[in-house]
Amino acid sequence: MTPGARFLLLAVMSSSLLQYPSIVHARDVAALSISISQFDPGVPDDRSLHRDLQIFPRIRDVEAKFLPFVLRETLVGSGEWGAVRVVTEPDDAAEVAISGSIVHSDGERLELEVQAIDATGRLWFDRRFAARLTEDASQTGAADAGSPFQPLYDAIAQALQESRQQLDDRALLQITEISLLRYAVELAPSAFEQY
Repeated sequence: MTPGARFLLLAVMSSSLLQYPSIVHARDVAALSISISQFDPGVPDDRSLHRDLQIFPRIRDVEAKFLPFVLRETLVGSGEWGAVRVVTEPDDAAEVAISGSIVHSDGERLELEVQAIDATGRLWFDRRFAARLTEDASQTGAADAGSPFQPLYDAIAQALQESRQQLDDRALLQITEISLLRYAVELAPSAFEQY
């Protein structure tokens, strides 16, 4: 792409976003899209610790892939967000990127370390969420009605909503614009990498 064409494309994108903010506002600016990365299974490299910590690497690997989907379903069900995707690796163009690691998982207690960062690089939170399987849930088959650890996923969804509520429309619009520019860099690196 020639420098002139590059300038024209950027000028059109920039002016349309600035002169016609309704292009970005065509959807609710607060309905940010979320990318959830596959979680870190939290398996120590030292195999001798696996037995002592009651960690089964194969099970943890499956959990690390499955738990983000349960979180996704919770976020989609809330109706508060735009597109919610589970990705195998971090998405640099995500409006909000969620990553996590399994701190503890034994069937009775689940503890996750979860981090949320928006496209501007602003940390929304980095904290632990935990839930314990109640005796009622294990006896009544609550797993049939959803995740037995649903309160953990609800707490993560609540933390995301609280973080978003601290931002005004201008900050939310900035997140969307930066995400769009990052996506442009992914599509045409030579044309947009300087921006």
